[in-house]
Amino acid sequence: MLKNPGGLEHAMWYVLDTSLLLAGMEPPAGARWATTPEAAAEVSPGGRDARRFEDWKSLGLQIRSAAGAATEQVDRSAMHAGNLGRLSEADRSLLALALELKATLLTDDKTMQDIALRLDIPTRGALAAGVSETLDWAPRCQGCGRWYEEMPKREECIICGSSVHLKRRPQDRG
Repeated sequence: MLKNPGGLEHAMWYVLDTSLLLAGMEPPAGARWATTPEAAAEVSPGGRDARRFEDWKSLGLQIRSAAGAATEQVDRSAMHAGNLGRLSEADRSLLALALELKATLLTDDKTMQDIALRLDIPTRGALAAGVSETLDWAPRCQGCGRWYEEMPKREECIICGSSVHLKRRPQDRG
């Protein structure tokens, strides 16, 4: 195996979302696995989930953090897509680590898969098929249907006063 500048052997990396760690998946063979401290904090202490998590760690699961530059790149991509608010701190950290390690992200979370697609991060799910196209989100009035570039104050439409929510914006087909 080749050595990289960080001193780690070059191998296929997988970054694991917490839900997949706890879903009873077997570790991918012939690879390295990592998760982040933010994702690890989602594991409840005690019980079956904690034991499964400890088993994964004993098999080589690494707890790692990504550099700030990778997190900033994830945030920019999510902001551009309009779904930054849909990502938890753990989601953002996992995406950043996958980006930094050039890893495959194991998750069934569609928002995370969308951002991964935008950043050329390969993904694999356990229970569901992944996304095949990007999903752009924007604020839209529930009453009159007006689209906004940014969420209006108090999340109310300036035209009709109805509530405004994030909706998937149709893709331009032209």
